[in-house]
Formats: sequence, C-alpha cells, structure tokens
Amino acid sequence: MSSNRNRFRSLLAAACIAVLTGWGLTACGTMPPRATGAAEMSFEQAITFSTDDLIAQIKTLPGVLAKLQGMVDKRSLIIDPMIDADTGQQTMATAHLERLVSLRIAQAYARLKIVSFQPAELAKSDLLLIGTLERESSPDGQPLVKLNLALIEIKTSTTVASSSAVAVARDVDMKPTPYYRDSPVLVMDRTTLGYIRTAATSAGQQADPDYAGKLGNSAVVNEATRAYDEQQYALALDKFRTANHDKSDPRLKALNGEYMSHVKLGQIRQSEIAFGKMMAYAIPNDVLQIRFLFAPGSTEFWKDSVTNPYLQYYPMWLRQIAKELALSSVCMAIVGHTSRTGSEALNTRLSLQRATAIQQELGKESPQLLGRTEALGMGFRQNLIGSGTDDAGDALDRRVEFKVVQCR
Repeated sequence: MSSNRNRFRSLLAAACIAVLTGWGLTACGTMPPRATGAAEMSFEQAITFSTDDLIAQIKTLPGVLAKLQGMVDKRSLIIDPMIDADTGQQTMATAHLERLVSLRIAQAYARLKIVSFQPAELAKSDLLLIGTLERESSPDGQPLVKLNLALIEIKTSTTVASSSAVAVARDVDMKPTPYYRDSPVLVMDRTTLGYIRTAATSAGQQADPDYAGKLGNSAVVNEATRAYDEQQYALALDKFRTANHDKSDPRLKALNGEYMSHVKLGQIRQSEIAFGKMMAYAIPNDVLQIRFLFAPGSTEFWKDSVTNPYLQYYPMWLRQIAKELALSSVCMAIVGHTSRTGSEALNTRLSLQRATAIQQELGKESPQLLGRTEALGMGFRQNLIGSGTDDAGDALDRRVEFKVVQCR
C-alpha cells in the first residue's frame, strides 16, 4: 500500500511539473494546502481572505507572474458565473462574490483583463476562474457559508490556484437571479455538478471532465441566461436554441431556458412543446427536480404569484411529466420534502402526503403510472435552504422531486 501511495505521489509530481513548465515555471514541489478562513469572519472578510490567498498563490508561480507583468497586451481571465453549490443557482450572494473577487484581482494585476464568459472570449483566454458558495453549520448550529475559488488553465484543464474561506451567513442574500427565480426545475445536471466539483479542487488537480469538456456550449448558455436576466427574451430564446442544437450536449439549463423564454413571450403552445422536450431529457437522465412548491404545513400549492410564478402551469407540467413517463420504461420515486419547522415525525408524514398528492395527479393523467411510481417522504432531511422561515426564502424546501428507481 505504501509503495503504491509513493508511486501515485511521484506521478502527481511529474504531472504538476509538466503543467507548470508549460507556464514557464522553474519549480513545482508540493502544492500548498488549501486555505480556510476562520468561521467568525463576515462574508466580505471571507471574500477578501480567499481572493488574497488566490493572488498570493499566483505570485508564487513565477512563470504566471512574468506573463502577467511582461505582456504588452492585457492577458485575459474569463469568469464563469459563480453559483450556489447546494442548488446550482446563481444568486445575489454569488453575484456579489464574483464582483468583489473580480475587482480585487484586477487591482492586484493591472495587466489582467477580466472578461465575461462567452464563446468569443473563451477562445482568447488562458485562465478561467470559477467559484461556489455552500451552506454549512458550526458545531453550535450557527449557519455558515463556505466560499470555494479555483483558477484553471484552460488549455490543460488544470487547477493552478485555489482557495476557500468560511464566514457567518449573516447578511448573505441567497435570493436567486431572474433565470433561477423563474425556473421550474433545479438545474443540477452533470455539467453543473462538474462545475461544483471543480471549484473544490486543489492546485495541481484536473478539472472535472463533465465541466471542462463542455465549456464552449456552457458559454453559449451563459449568454442566453444573461439575455433572459436582462428581459431580452427573444434573444435569449435564440441563444438557448443554439445551445440545444449541440446534440452531443443536451443541457438541462438550455432546454429549461427555451421553455421559460416561450412563456415570457406569451407563446403558450410552444412553451408546452419545450417543456415536453425538457422532460424527455430529464426523466431518463435522472435530473428531474421540479419545483412543485407547497404552502407551509399543507399539501396545497404555494399561491404567492411572485415567488411561484408558474402556479398556473402546474396542470401542464403534470400532463407532460405523465406523458413522458408513460413513454419511457423507467420507474420513479416521487419524493416529498418539507421546510424545517415542527417535529421530524410530523414533517415526514407531511412530505409523504405531498408526494402522494402528486402521484395521484399523475395517475389521473395516465393510470398505468400508479404501478410505476412510489411516493416517499423525506421530511426536512434533505433541505436545500434549511432556514425554517416558512416563507419565500425557503420555498424550495417545500418541494417534490423525481428519482429513477429500479422497477419491481
């Protein structure tokens, strides 16, 4: 076992030397441990800590530093929008993180040009910066948030610097940006999960292939998402369609965006077709976490039109889910969830009642599905938000999702 471990370390060191030599470095050696800030830091302090640690690592890489300082033209650093690791969403907090990190890096390196994540810039950039926020708790139950940053060399898909910090969650605004606020599904497909895993890598490690291998189409999807956020729905629809033409990479986020853009443009018939296409992809790929949101303590749907803008479309969603489930050969567990209020036993019962209610609605559309679906209740054990506020802020915790299971 010891000899295998030493052999692995030798191979890793050789890979590290090969990557960094390409940057004109003079040495490699053992990568420094990933830094973690103290939990008592504020959100802004944690951003400063993790960014400064990233900058300090860059300054230890003489080849990178020489390139940044010696070039006449600015060197490009492209940023793939930072996301919430628990939900896959872009939020007010991740946007704030991205702005402050970008500003601090730009101040440290005048020759470094920070550019947005789009195909034209991706083709010209050498470095890629990504980041995530994820919820944690201290031993005494205090809500915390962890920041992860990773700087990646695009050509080799290798992380060349990384940092992290933990902060108290006070004043951290987790409200989603418009695309994610309006989304009927949680966009946690393979590419998003690959992004999250890559943001947690250490220097010298390879980026996750599910993320690194799809940067081109991801950049197109990002352009479309930005157009949607800016209420340019016709442009967003065109770009989401462009992304969906890549048959080797049918991304859930692009299919979802096509549906939402049709809705915003008042194209109801086309929106149902688009939703059906999304279900046809999501069901066999087991990435269907749909936002049937419930009122606190109830099996009634959440009726706030601001936080649940798609309530009127729930019958269509159920119709299309039933249709695509009936056409597929898979069996599904329908999993109900609750927010963190009340006893565990009460919430387990309530979550099962929610799942059963959805199962019965699907059965009305296609009776055969009653034999291919199973209702389960998770209570609050798989909360995404976990605040227990029973309002719009933790509406995602009162949801139902679908999981592919073995048919009996």
